[in-house]
Amino acid sequence: MKKIVILHIFPDEKFFEEVADFYDSLPNIDNRYYFFNSDSNYVFKYIKNANRVRRFYILTDYIKELRKKDIDIVLFHSMAGRKFLYANLLRKNVKIIWWAWGFDLYERYGPLSPIIEIDLFKPLTKKIVENERTKREKKWTLFFNNTIYKFMLSYLRKRAISRVSLFLPCIPIEFDILRKSCPFFKGGMAINPFNLYVNATQKRKNIGNILIGNSLTYTNNHLDVFEHLYNVNLDEGRRYIIPVNYGKGYGGVDNLISASHFRDNQVIWLKDFIPIGEYNNLLNTVSHAVFGVVRQQALGNIYVCLLGGAKIFLYKDSMVAQQLKHDGYIFFTIEDDLNEQSLSECLSLDAVLHNYDVYKKSMSSCGTDNVIKQIENLVS
Repeated sequence: MKKIVILHIFPDEKFFEEVADFYDSLPNIDNRYYFFNSDSNYVFKYIKNANRVRRFYILTDYIKELRKKDIDIVLFHSMAGRKFLYANLLRKNVKIIWWAWGFDLYERYGPLSPIIEIDLFKPLTKKIVENERTKREKKWTLFFNNTIYKFMLSYLRKRAISRVSLFLPCIPIEFDILRKSCPFFKGGMAINPFNLYVNATQKRKNIGNILIGNSLTYTNNHLDVFEHLYNVNLDEGRRYIIPVNYGKGYGGVDNLISASHFRDNQVIWLKDFIPIGEYNNLLNTVSHAVFGVVRQQALGNIYVCLLGGAKIFLYKDSMVAQQLKHDGYIFFTIEDDLNEQSLSECLSLDAVLHNYDVYKKSMSSCGTDNVIKQIENLVS
């Protein structure tokens, strides 16, 4: 039986290894990983097995490879910007799977409105974002107001999405929202196998550290979360763990540190990207986790903490909160529950076990056999 050729187009190497390992474990699949970067001196920092990645530095060479006749499926690891063009240049019989990362759904690209329009920012963060946006728009006003450019970009995005055979959302409710936002999208929903990497639950018996957010991005709404924690007194030995090792918000890590009110001995600022095993060991010290994201974001962190017995706090209007509520998880809200008393109490054992049972049920259709079957049906 001929192997199914899946071409992976990915923009960010930080999340490559685990995903590539999963797809490489599937039988009868020939995976090809293409990475384009015009800088020939670019060096991978986080990919261990770089031999399985084919790199391109010249755009025309890259596009030529995308159009090869033996490719059955192209899996876009997020789809925005130049990828709209790539999708339109693929041969007509090639199937497209779009794994949506979040930013490609909820954030503005150039002059185009987001595909899913929600208010991403809380008041304190919004003030900074709007100031930066005003400066940026003044600089790019003439270019972005170019009617021809906007029309072409809109046309490419619409055609690209209409070509998608399977949409792989990180949270299932995004599938129905996409269909409503883009009536020209006629594809199905792909099985998301990536939460299979979450380890089995363990009950936290002691109060531990508090995780805040997952990256140095405005969509974490750090400043607004910090405001909720302003009057909280931590017990000696407890720390806030704040990952800031990727993302470009706040003009840099130092600006966010200056804007926070925490003392140096209260915070572990994760400035360096650390191996997944080391990071998971750090998460094992977490008994509470606060995520200020409104769009889908930080799901890996959220599920690891949730199933590790941590108490999770989210904004009420968060897309993640809507999904967790729909699935039946027990979690808490930033608006009503994020206070000193709640942070001094662990999640009950009953709640921990309940969340793990919900997780097992929600993941029942995400097994490897089901993923293979869906891929085979797509090309049959």
